[in-house]
This record gives sequence, C-alpha cells and structure tokens, in this order.
Amino acid sequence: MRILVIHNPTAGWRRRRYFASVVAELRAQGHAVAVVTTMQPGDARVFARDISAERVDRLVIAGGDGTVNEAINGLNDRRVPIAVVPLGTTNVLANELGLPRRAADLAAVISGGPTRTVALGRVNGHRFSLMAGIGFDAQVVANVNSLLKQLVGPLAYVFAGLWQLLRGRRGSYVVTIDGRRYHAAAVIIAKSRYYAGPFLLAPEARIDDPRLRVCLLKRGGRLAVLRYAAALLVGCLHRLSDVHIVAAERAEIDGAAGEPVQADGDVVAQLPAVIEVARDDLVLVYPR
Repeated sequence: MRILVIHNPTAGWRRRRYFASVVAELRAQGHAVAVVTTMQPGDARVFARDISAERVDRLVIAGGDGTVNEAINGLNDRRVPIAVVPLGTTNVLANELGLPRRAADLAAVISGGPTRTVALGRVNGHRFSLMAGIGFDAQVVANVNSLLKQLVGPLAYVFAGLWQLLRGRRGSYVVTIDGRRYHAAAVIIAKSRYYAGPFLLAPEARIDDPRLRVCLLKRGGRLAVLRYAAALLVGCLHRLSDVHIVAAERAEIDGAAGEPVQADGDVVAQLPAVIEVARDDLVLVYPR
C-alpha cells in the first residue's frame, strides 16, 4: 500500500515518539510510507492539493484538528481515503472516530480499517468536519496565543477563555435555520458529538450524518458562560432549558459584521456567515 503522511511537527512536538512508532509500524507491515513535513500554516492544504487516488492509497494526516481541516480544504481528489494520527491539542476528530491510542493498533486501522463516507460542513465556502462556532468560543480561538498553545496545550484555551470572561463582552446573533429565525448569545454548529476534546455537545450528531446540529445558547454574560462550561464538562449541556439544538441543512448567522467564525479550532471566516452541508463528501478510515 502507498501511504503518504502529511506531518505537522508543531502540533506533535510533544508526541514525536508516538508518531515515529506509528510510521515504523506501517513500514514494518510492508507499506511504502512517504512523509512530508509542514513548515508553516497552509502547507497541509498545499500538499493535499496534488494528491490523487492513482498515486496514493492512503493519505494520513498527522497533526491536530486544524491540520486535518487544512488538508480537507486542499484535497481535490475526494476518492483518496484519509486516516488520522492525532497529535494536536484536543483531537476532537480522534474521539469522534474512536481511534485506538496504541501506535500498533492505530497503524492497523490506518492500513486495514474500513473506509466510510462522511458528510462535511461548509462555512462561507470553507469545509469543516467537526464544528463551527460563533460567539464566545470563536473569540477564544481568535485570541489564543499560538506559542502558549505549543507549550501548555489545552491550558492555552483556558487562559484565553478567562481573558474573554474578564472582557465581559456579550454577543447577540440572529440565526435563520431552514427559513425559521432564532435569537442566541452564541452558536455552535456541530457535525460531531464532541467538542473541545472528549466533552459531549450534541449527542445526535454524527460525522456520517448529512445534517448539521445547530446548538443555540440563549443566554449571554459571565455567569451564563460559566454555567454552560460546567454543563459541558459533565456532559449535560444539551439538557439545559436555554440550550436549543436544531437539525438543519443550512443556517445563516447575522451579528456584528467582521466577528470571527471558528471551524475545527481555527478562525476561518467572519460574520455574516452561511453554514451548510457540503455536497462533496470525504472518505475516512476509522473503526467505528
């Protein structure tokens, strides 16, 4: 099997030995493994652009959710099966796909696991596999320090979140879902059950479900944010009376023009935003 690995060493600098073990396992199985290394943001997108099913049997993305997002936005040949080696800060996609943690087990999935077609989302033309967010979480992502993220991992988001809380800024958004209007203080559009790692957000969301789950958080302010965060940590955010989750194919979000929109953990667009189901599916390799 011909395997091309796009490796983001910045995302995986704390897990270099793990990454090396996965590659070694694949080569020990007799596969031809080539590794290309990203040097700066955007490289994964450029590398993926020229990959075709005629030349590659598996494309492996070794990095975080942001690296995967870059690659799926560059990939033109949608027939190429994609596998993931999770090296990032939160690795939401790895949780969603149920990827094994041991290097040998993950290598076995990469080379011999089943392929499944998944439905992507799209925000203002930019594809995403997990989620898009507007409001508090997008502001946190926009203000997280990249160097601090490399040094302390998820704690960088905690610090950015605390700073955002101190600022006390409230958002207000009009959300039109399949023709019906709603109002919210924050919006998360989910293609995955999980958020910020292993935390349950939208239990009915599935990466292979063509529908979006639009999560409307109705209340704003510091206390509401803390309450939502606590509920997310214990897996009951979706049960709160002021959290409304709507299945949809398309959502339009209006708010202050120019506000950031995050997708899969990176800022990719600004308001106003149109978020919809993408019509170009993706083939992923995973055990679930």
